[in-house]
Amino acid sequence: MIQITEAWLAAMADRFGAKLDALTYIGGGREDSDGVLYGYRDPGTSRDMVLKILAIPHENQARAFKEIDERTRFVNFLGEHGMDIAYPVANRNKRILETLEVDGYILAAYAMHRIEGDTPKPEERTKDFYIKYGQTVGKLHRLTQGYHKWKGNAPDGDRDGDVLNWHDEWSFFYNWCKDEEVKQGWRHVRSELERLPVTREGFGFVHNDPHIENIMLDRSGSIILIDFDVANFHWFANDIAIASQFLLFSPAGGMSGPFRDFGVFKAFYQHFMEGYEREHHLDSVFLERLDLFINYRRMLMFTLSQQWLEHEPEQRASWKKMIAESGPLGIFD
Repeated sequence: MIQITEAWLAAMADRFGAKLDALTYIGGGREDSDGVLYGYRDPGTSRDMVLKILAIPHENQARAFKEIDERTRFVNFLGEHGMDIAYPVANRNKRILETLEVDGYILAAYAMHRIEGDTPKPEERTKDFYIKYGQTVGKLHRLTQGYHKWKGNAPDGDRDGDVLNWHDEWSFFYNWCKDEEVKQGWRHVRSELERLPVTREGFGFVHNDPHIENIMLDRSGSIILIDFDVANFHWFANDIAIASQFLLFSPAGGMSGPFRDFGVFKAFYQHFMEGYEREHHLDSVFLERLDLFINYRRMLMFTLSQQWLEHEPEQRASWKKMIAESGPLGIFD
């Protein structure tokens, strides 16, 4: 992330009707950040807003910009169709995304209504919360079926999304993975995914990371889905599997080691899917393969953690064993 000068920031803020001295820093701007966030009050509506600015470097610049543009349009579509999310809104120029070329970078920015809320605390993760959580994801999957793109280089070869697609996500993590046994698992998962049906009711442009840290509860108790930065074309079942990530690490286990409490894991899915079905019905052919998508997540998280795992041999061995021995879970038996 480059250092954004006051001149650049002022020029970008002006496009959203804001003045430089009205901006307050919220977060981001570090090496591990995908952008930087500023708060301001829209003088036209008096609403509190968040301005997000991303810097796109030279390498693969055209592709990276197109990914941001595609995701921004998708999230705006969801918000405009009633999804409870933090989503980019059109500015006074009727544009969602603004750009500025500086020193070989493209600065891309969009503005969102500011939402006050917090990640649900452990004591707030009740049966009713899980039902609402599932209903939120189900609503997203219902709405995305109205989006004009949905296959995204799906296995049947129809390329209506040439930038964002699950193949490229798989390739990124497969190539990054240094462990040959885990890479074998990646190859197996790909072959299994390519056998799954590709239907409008089970595949499309999705959040792709709706774990509990990307959920906010606002003051009224409503669930707000945030952070669409890895939104992608994938099977809906992948979003459902990712929702259980916090349980797989703790308290249920099952991510990097054996399940410690399969009952709490099973109960989560029963409540989650009760809510999900209020918005969208997913065919059992996909739900019966949740183990496949959970293992996809195991390998993804293993690959993200592989540098740390080099110093944790017991954890590494346990994690690899879970990947190698993944099988049917019987969640809905």
